[in-house]
Amino acid sequence: MVVDDSNFMRKALSKLIMSEPGFEVVEMASNGYDALRKLSSVKPDAITLDVEMEGMDGLTTLKKIMESPNPTSVIMFSAYTKSGADITVNSLREGAVDFMEKPSGALSMDLGAVRDELIRKLRVAARVTPMRKSAEPLIDRKTTRSVRLPRAKSSIVAIGSSTGGVQALNSIIPKLPEDFPLPIVIVQHMPPLFTKTLADGLNKESKVSVKEGEEGDVLKPGCVYIAPGGLHMTVRKAGSDVMIHLDKNPEGELLRPSVDVLFRSVADLYGGNVLGVVLSGMGNDGFEGMKVLRAKGAVGMAQNEATCVVYGMPKFVIEANLVDVALPLSSIALHIEASVS
Repeated sequence: MVVDDSNFMRKALSKLIMSEPGFEVVEMASNGYDALRKLSSVKPDAITLDVEMEGMDGLTTLKKIMESPNPTSVIMFSAYTKSGADITVNSLREGAVDFMEKPSGALSMDLGAVRDELIRKLRVAARVTPMRKSAEPLIDRKTTRSVRLPRAKSSIVAIGSSTGGVQALNSIIPKLPEDFPLPIVIVQHMPPLFTKTLADGLNKESKVSVKEGEEGDVLKPGCVYIAPGGLHMTVRKAGSDVMIHLDKNPEGELLRPSVDVLFRSVADLYGGNVLGVVLSGMGNDGFEGMKVLRAKGAVGMAQNEATCVVYGMPKFVIEANLVDVALPLSSIALHIEASVS
């Protein structure tokens, strides 16, 4: 289903999607109300949803879709602006599978340029079974004892995530205590601007301090640093301090920021005194970095298949026996806390 309040965009996106063999647009909707009404009679595998629409906007529509008895995978179309980034990150937090920058221009002449990316993301979305949005189950701290996770002699926590990672991070970081004893460094695959919005939103919801990493930031306990979109984030020694370094090198990595680059960096500096965590995401970024961490003696943790939006990145490290434990999302924060406290 294609949902957009522009008649041109509805037709253009539908034509683009149906140009790919195996894809069919079963319905189009002009606003949120129209989409919800039509969803009662059609059962699409995925929905493209415009963020900015008259009447019921995209975020409100998404919330209602995710609260329904049969939630559907949604890809949001957003403007590449500060307000667009805010709404998009909120959408990912509310359960959207992914997002795309909305084609620009009066006639949207660059529609064709997004075709391959859209088809790739629709293929993923069509395979995802989103979980109905509801309150997460309460996890008794005693349950942490039933999982055999080594107590990490850690000096830092390093986390990698991608598709589905925004939801995961919003289920983990706000649960950490104010006196969390270690710094946390994170790579979440997102463009510039969006990572700043993600960090600011998490900071408002969390007891720990969360910020987008900046060149020269000194790592402090109880502080979380999210790699900025478009730059690799590494750590380096500066006297008695450890500082963040941002760079576009190495250029050979397919993704920037890269989980592998971050993991290798913390392994080089901290050796085995690292807790490495891999969350929901497409692809295998983090696999090579986790191999380096484990070779140094670090503790590894991953999100389990049942709670991942996309079981790609965790699958690689779990099936290669590169983690000590695979955990449901709802208990990861407690296990992180228990393993390093």
